[in-house]
Amino acid sequence: MKPPAIKETKFSNGLTLIHLHTKSDPISACHLFFPNGTDRESTPKAGVTTLMWSLLSKGTKNRSAQQIAEDIESIGAAIGGGATHDYSEISCHAVSEYFLPAIEIMSEMLFKPAYVPSEVEKEKAALLAGIRSKKENIFTVANETFNTQLYGNHPYARPPTGTVDTVSKLKTKDLLNWHREMVVPQGALLSVASNLSFSEIKSQVEKLFGPSLWKKRQSKLIKKLKKTPSIKSSHSTRLLEKFEQAYLLLGYSAPGITSKDYVPLKILNACLGGGMSARLFQQLREQEGLAYDVGAFYASKKCGSAFVTYMGLQPAKLEEAKSRILKILKEVSSTPVSKQELTETKNYIKGTFLMDHQTNSQRSHYLGWWKILGLGQDFDKRYISLVDKVSPKDIQRVAKKVLRGKSITIEIYPEKLAK
Repeated sequence: MKPPAIKETKFSNGLTLIHLHTKSDPISACHLFFPNGTDRESTPKAGVTTLMWSLLSKGTKNRSAQQIAEDIESIGAAIGGGATHDYSEISCHAVSEYFLPAIEIMSEMLFKPAYVPSEVEKEKAALLAGIRSKKENIFTVANETFNTQLYGNHPYARPPTGTVDTVSKLKTKDLLNWHREMVVPQGALLSVASNLSFSEIKSQVEKLFGPSLWKKRQSKLIKKLKKTPSIKSSHSTRLLEKFEQAYLLLGYSAPGITSKDYVPLKILNACLGGGMSARLFQQLREQEGLAYDVGAFYASKKCGSAFVTYMGLQPAKLEEAKSRILKILKEVSSTPVSKQELTETKNYIKGTFLMDHQTNSQRSHYLGWWKILGLGQDFDKRYISLVDKVSPKDIQRVAKKVLRGKSITIEIYPEKLAK
């Protein structure tokens, strides 16, 4: 059985279209990616990207927010937008019969947002409530503190939501100015997974997003960002917060997604914290009962990343848990993983990857996601073969490279212990 055909074309305005032809899925989906995320914001305007995308469904120059909702729902579609540090996107999926009209609504939302002042204030209030509520999540408190210390002056240090101070000061004119700079075809990428033919999709895309409507224009946001800084010296921060439990987060500088070490580090991450069979969960929770919640993560980011382990636990066990985590990290960098453990970890990664590709919405996301982050849409096809090629020596090599470096530790204790 032949894999689904992928076709690509680039319009003269700078927009790239990628089409994955899938014959069995009745749902069609697309993701329009922009190579500019919250990393392009100035510090005083932090949060403007997230706020801008949240307002696209709140009215256009032709339709009210209610009309948009009714028109989308009447054809069984879903349209939404959002932003990360590295990119922004607006996505759409619908039954293929109504997909082309759904894209037309998405186009109107993208190009003709009304930014009605009353809706701006509502969305600001919702975003501010979300920012304030993060203080109630112990992982978020620990992780945002870690990011601030790791990334310093780099834009990755800022949460994509912005802060209460910056969001409170945003005005409608800020959204209009940011929209003008953000929504340009230069570097934009529209990935589509559909049972509709490439010619049908291309025709609609050219009509709605092509050079006749979406003029070629340079944006001051299109620029190469500097790499994230490395940790200069190991250090620990202790916080007293209004939680009942304690929390431990221990992290290291790690390379970005385009590094040759990306795939081995993903496997190392899964080996240590990728599920209930991973080392951290089995040893620290199941065998030793040191933690309620334990794991590891390695985020896929353009300019640099971090390899992070975390634990939620009782305050009295924090020092012991920290010692045990360090021992486990030392072991994986000192002794190659067994072939059996590596095979099981690879099977976990491949299974998760394939399950993440079951729908056209997921397929269209990955098709564009790899490319907008700098790896190309063919990386989706190559990923599993790259996973298969990783050896125990590769895992040990990246473990030594990353886990023997300088670290940042965040310790959170219940505030009541200080009284």
